[in-house]
Amino acid sequence: MRIRQSHEDIHRKVYLYGLIALAFCLPLSRYILDVPKYILFVNWIAEGNFRLKWSKINKKPDVLVFISIFILYFAGSLFAPSLKTAFSINLCFLPLFFLPLIFSTSHPLSEDFIRKLLAAFVAGVMLAAFVCVLLFLIHGLPSGSNFRVLSVFKPHIRFSLETVFAVFILCYYVIIPKQGQCRLLPHMKSMVLLSAILLTAFLFFLNSLTGIAIFLTLAITIAFYKLTLMQKPRIKYTLLIVTFSLIVAIGLWLTHIWSDNFIASLPVSLEKFTANHNAYTHNLVSGIMENGHYTDVYVCESELRKEWKEMSPVPFDQTDLRGQPLFSTIKRYLSSRGLRKDSAGLHQLSQEDLSNITKGLPNYKFRENPRLAQRIYETLWEIHVYQRSGFLQDHSLVQRMAFGKIAFALIRQHPWLGVGPGNVENIMKKQAQLEKYEPSKFWNGKPHNQFAFFLLSFGIPGFLWIMFGAVYPVLINRSYRLLLFNIFTGIMIISMLTLDTLESFDSIVFFTFFYSLFVFTIPQPSEEGISTTNTSL
Repeated sequence: MRIRQSHEDIHRKVYLYGLIALAFCLPLSRYILDVPKYILFVNWIAEGNFRLKWSKINKKPDVLVFISIFILYFAGSLFAPSLKTAFSINLCFLPLFFLPLIFSTSHPLSEDFIRKLLAAFVAGVMLAAFVCVLLFLIHGLPSGSNFRVLSVFKPHIRFSLETVFAVFILCYYVIIPKQGQCRLLPHMKSMVLLSAILLTAFLFFLNSLTGIAIFLTLAITIAFYKLTLMQKPRIKYTLLIVTFSLIVAIGLWLTHIWSDNFIASLPVSLEKFTANHNAYTHNLVSGIMENGHYTDVYVCESELRKEWKEMSPVPFDQTDLRGQPLFSTIKRYLSSRGLRKDSAGLHQLSQEDLSNITKGLPNYKFRENPRLAQRIYETLWEIHVYQRSGFLQDHSLVQRMAFGKIAFALIRQHPWLGVGPGNVENIMKKQAQLEKYEPSKFWNGKPHNQFAFFLLSFGIPGFLWIMFGAVYPVLINRSYRLLLFNIFTGIMIISMLTLDTLESFDSIVFFTFFYSLFVFTIPQPSEEGISTTNTSL
């Protein structure tokens, strides 16, 4: 009996420490993430007690409903174009099968342990963020690269989602009143608040517009909700007006950037010749602008070619360090300064300006380490160019818009059964060629919209089943009463509108881990937060 009890204690300890390790490794490399994942799985198998575990599963049909999403992916993988693709799909989505099983059939977790679990995840995010900043301070941003390389462990958008959740976890324990063991002492509250501020600053340093937009959307939504619950009318309506004014101010700021840089009347008359009596070309149809100046008027390519050869060792017909045609970068840069695209305009540039052009900075206001305002300008410029010319290559936002159009055109062709998750990439690329889109050469063929991916993979019935499989357990377990779960859900849903959020291994582990924790582990969450039975380290 003692031996059996000892074995149970060992397996319980391995389970708990495995969860801590998994939470900590989530923001780090997927190869590190594999270690605690396999430890948890092997420990669950070695623990045995399958009859007891099966009886627990039978009492929780919601777990089986959620796991059926994996079964749907498994069935869809049978129609993949190759065994390698089918194996890759099933390996990626395997956590969707075994993590809910492990959480729902293992020992209940205490409120104190769940707090440690969330702290481990936040610690992992902070470590990853520290490494990113440290490497940036040592090496800087490599010439020709962009802000995306700042995230060294995983794609910057996916890391930004984890950073946003970590910030809200910290704020939750500082702002929401707690009782008992969860109540923070004043000095601990200051440290937690400082950590939240640092991670928020890192989120803006990371320059992920998706992450920042999700953070602001959730912060404003929660603030509105909390303000509506306030009892003091004067303070309540004052803060509501301040919050609403902030939203309006952001909208007006974006409108000002757009009108100031991308709206201007055409010149009444255009000169035909340069000071050297060479002919200008004026493309009045293009309408593309830079800082409010038309890019394709007052262009004399022959003078630019001749003068550039004398001023720079970089060949005129090559690309800049960001892979953009050098001629295009020169035109944009001169336009951003309000100069004509001829020898006279080129000679007004300094050596720093010439260096910026070769580095691929198309605007004199730009810098190699872009700030948020620059990112917003670049995004608005991408929309402007897409509206005027339909060009979308290497333009993140407008490519997503184009991919969405392609995906929904294909969904209309395959509404009931879809094409299978293994065929989405090939059929999307073929449709892009048919519609003469020229996306980035790095595009993997996915629609950059998780809901579109579900519809295209499984058709309307499969999509509805996935939605049911994800929502039904939440309703049964009343997990919607838990604030942290609602924040996590908000992050996932908003990200799915612009990203194939679940179509990568690290993201599916992130989603399944916290979904299983909040939905299958925490019974009947209270209004204050997390309420569970007592099992701790």
